[in-house]
Amino acid sequence: VLSELIWDPTNALEYGIGATLSHKKLFLRTDIALQSTLYGNVSDIDYDGDNRTSPYSTLYLSNHKGLGYSLKIQPGYYWTRSNKTSFATYASFDYSGRKLYLLNDKERQTNNTNYIPGLNSYYNYRFPSYGVGALLDQRLSNTLSTQIALEGYVSQYAAYGNWNLIDDFEKPKSYEHKGTGKKFNARLGLSYHLTAHTSLGIEYNLNHFGVSNGKDYLYSKSSGLLKARLNDANETRHAFLFNLRYSLPFVHSN
Repeated sequence: VLSELIWDPTNALEYGIGATLSHKKLFLRTDIALQSTLYGNVSDIDYDGDNRTSPYSTLYLSNHKGLGYSLKIQPGYYWTRSNKTSFATYASFDYSGRKLYLLNDKERQTNNTNYIPGLNSYYNYRFPSYGVGALLDQRLSNTLSTQIALEGYVSQYAAYGNWNLIDDFEKPKSYEHKGTGKKFNARLGLSYHLTAHTSLGIEYNLNHFGVSNGKDYLYSKSSGLLKARLNDANETRHAFLFNLRYSLPFVHSN
């Protein structure tokens, strides 16, 4: 390991909308979510020796802006569907991306010795993921139900970074990362039914992806393209969500 970037933690506000169309035992679900970064920390450490030895540059910076997004399309089949228990399996396509920044801390003044004039660098990643999932919706009482979902994916990771203050690096792609990885998502929810068609809920999501043995390309004006190995890129995300769900019955008559 000669260079390492760590965004930990990154705190963001997430919001979105989802819709499910179903006919008998078949369904199609779509979800769109957006993320807006509120605040966070990032470290940038470079080493003269391999395996994190002889560090020559150590920066501790801020990540207080940036956006993220995800789009899911999930066609599936209900194996069991009743007023009390529903169990379904589905295929899933998940396209996600995010932009993470390296910035001066908001409270850091220009006369601070750690202030870096003009710093506005970022890391932009995206990855389409293809996988399968399973969902259990279990009625606990007349007013409460729980939802449990598990999803697994294979992902194609693509990212690039813009080091805006290094003149020898190309812009906007100073370096690029590529690789194939795996992604896992687990969801646990609890819903309170206000009416037969309306419910309020809380939900916890755990999302993790990891990429190893990828490709790392550095674009230098003086030395051209420099190639190395991407040892690892990973993210673990915890999300706590509030949701409002409304089911609209369609009436068909002959």
